[in-house]
Amino acid sequence: MAPREHFRAAARYAIDLPVMVRDETGAAAREARLLDVSLSGARLELRGGLREGSRIVLEVKTPNLWDPLAIESLVAWSSETADASTLAGLKFVHRSPSKLAALFDLLADQDVDSL
Repeated sequence: MAPREHFRAAARYAIDLPVMVRDETGAAAREARLLDVSLSGARLELRGGLREGSRIVLEVKTPNLWDPLAIESLVAWSSETADASTLAGLKFVHRSPSKLAALFDLLADQDVDSL
């Protein structure tokens, strides 16, 4: 039997949080819903499209930080739904161990279910 193809590097957790999405210049902020998250990426829903391969900043308000947690991300995939919203998969671009720790704290503080 052939080895199983790679699926995910980290466990995903179902979550429902309001977030903001900005392009990498910091402009064009849009509201979105975070649907699931892991230490390596996330899935979100928003109005309007996101271009695959584009870089964005995902801003998440956390109970343990004064300012929103800003996570640089790469849009891995994007798909329109029947109701004209967009589902998108993000791959996080971690540049700071402290942001990774804050994301871990966010997951620990939420009532999440493993997917």
